[in-house]
Amino acid sequence: MIHQTIPGKSKLIYVPAGVNLYKIPAGIEINTKPSIVEYHTLKKPKDLLILQSFQDKMRVLYEGQAWYVNKKDTYGGE
Repeated sequence: MIHQTIPGKSKLIYVPAGVNLYKIPAGIEINTKPSIVEYHTLKKPKDLLILQSFQDKMRVLYEGQAWYVNKKDTYGGE
């Protein structure tokens, strides 16, 4: 698994309206094509805090919970 935790830095990423955020089961490796247990489609664009960065996904904070988003659907990330 290739990932990076962003310690001591607050980084925001722009996520446009219409992008899906999703959750996976706890304890499952993100790069193993896990089953999605919940998803949410953004109705308005948002700037979200990046919690972790993976090869093609990011774990972000949305409404007090951790969600995943595909990097290709965002702007301003790594």
